Amino acid sequence: MENDVMLEKLQIPRFGERIIQRNRLLQKMLSYHEKTATCIVAPAGYGKTVLAQQFVRNTGLPCLWYQLDSTDNDSGQFFQYLTSGFALAIPGSQIEIPRFRLEEAISGNRCDRLFPQFIHELEQKAKDGFILVFDDFHFINEPEILNFMEAFLKGLPSGCHTVLICRYLPDLPLSRLREQDRILDISRDELAFSLEETKALLCTGKGLSCTDSILKNIDRSIKGWPLGLFAILLAFEHAHPQQFPHTFYKSRIALFHSFLRDVYENLPQKIQNFLKNTSVLEYLTPKACDFLLGTNDAADILSDLHRRELLIAFNDGRGGVSYRLHAVFREFLLSLVDNPREIFIKAGNYFEEIDSPKQAVQFYYSADRPDLMEKAARKAVIPVLSQGKIKTVKRWLHYLEEKHCLNSPELIFAQDTVLSAGSSEFQKRIEHAICL
Repeated sequence: MENDVMLEKLQIPRFGERIIQRNRLLQKMLSYHEKTATCIVAPAGYGKTVLAQQFVRNTGLPCLWYQLDSTDNDSGQFFQYLTSGFALAIPGSQIEIPRFRLEEAISGNRCDRLFPQFIHELEQKAKDGFILVFDDFHFINEPEILNFMEAFLKGLPSGCHTVLICRYLPDLPLSRLREQDRILDISRDELAFSLEETKALLCTGKGLSCTDSILKNIDRSIKGWPLGLFAILLAFEHAHPQQFPHTFYKSRIALFHSFLRDVYENLPQKIQNFLKNTSVLEYLTPKACDFLLGTNDAADILSDLHRRELLIAFNDGRGGVSYRLHAVFREFLLSLVDNPREIFIKAGNYFEEIDSPKQAVQFYYSADRPDLMEKAARKAVIPVLSQGKIKTVKRWLHYLEEKHCLNSPELIFAQDTVLSAGSSEFQKRIEHAICL
């Protein structure tokens, strides 16, 4: 629990063989050395992560890739992962995982201490160039993180480049950099597949061929949406395209779900159950999936699903492989789960068993089981507090207090520290925690 970094979040994703090279966009990004940052902004399923991965591979430069989620909108966690990412990407990195005084963390005054360390590390050890990718940056709205990112981008050394991938750009002040022509923007319209790219993708299937008429119908309905096109490609492998023209006049989302359901229902029943009942996991590992399902063949199934290009693969940082579902496909699968609370609870049990109570807390929260969450939070709260993850602790405490499950000394102490320090009630609460 001392360092609860999930190394999967700091690995460059690996995609399947049928991914189309986005050459026209990569050509535009070749000017990265003249820019500070590239902002790739579009809704889900537009191939933002694929493009960034292809860009990183093409540069050949070392890269810090940080896959964000809602838990990273906490300054303590953000800085912890950023520090760990530097250690992975830059050999001999001298930056240590930060430890802050609680009053410093609570006041949100950590940027001034950390910013010079990161810039100095890049200046000294990344002189030949370096790429930083922040994937799903739209999860960030914490002012302390945004202030840090503003300073960081303004001070980024020459040869270093940042890529921000997001569904929408958070309130990050970039006007000065835009005035200096140091920002490259790539939008949804540019990410959309051209008719030529659509044809190239659909013709990579197993002997598939589409008439010009079908291709135009697809283009008119999907409008170049990459994820929708990929769902059609998978569906085409189970039926002839001539069966589909009547569906092309549905809305784009309805059409996507129609094809997605077709892909899902043509999978073997065992694979359907596997996907559905493991979709609660952000990262799928053989050990976690076997625990949830009571099986011992998850490694083979995950490898097969990656081969079918239904999963994105990552090195797990420990010599193994873990996997992720695309966010839209995961949402679709979760909608099929009859009793998600039961699976969330089992996932929480798994993370408690491997001594990751912080992850367990999140699953018990999703299951709306404050009794189980309180038990896991007791183990996690002091280490999490010591890492400066104040926003995370506040969220836990607020939920548990509402559910009348704030009874342990550790949680009462955390509440005193975060919410009541300096108040007239502080000493009374400390005495109450000691008595318990």
